[in-house]
Amino acid sequence: MWWAAVTLSTVGYGNVTPITVAGRMIGVVIMILGIGLVAFPGGMLASRFSEELHHRREEYRRRVDLALQDGQLDNDELVSLKAAQREYMLTDQSANQIVSEESKRRTHVCQTCGKTVIS
Repeated sequence: MWWAAVTLSTVGYGNVTPITVAGRMIGVVIMILGIGLVAFPGGMLASRFSEELHHRREEYRRRVDLALQDGQLDNDELVSLKAAQREYMLTDQSANQIVSEESKRRTHVCQTCGKTVIS
């Protein structure tokens, strides 16, 4: 058990190790707490970055939705969306994907006549 705890926690074997069972148990608890001390804040930080990226994409999606109210993007709207893309620090690929998704979402084909209808 001691060998597994030392290996999994990447503490290493070292020159000084506990000899008694109680000492090894305390060592294992300290190793686990040490891992948790690093992993927990790292997970929280990663989660916050993910939430921020999601928020920025949703804000950009909202702006695209407003720009597409008339069914198309004119030059002023494209310039405004490009500025918003830089403001939200989105890649060209992400921004283009959002514009494409919103355009498709607003475009429907009439079941009766087959013409494209913009909602």
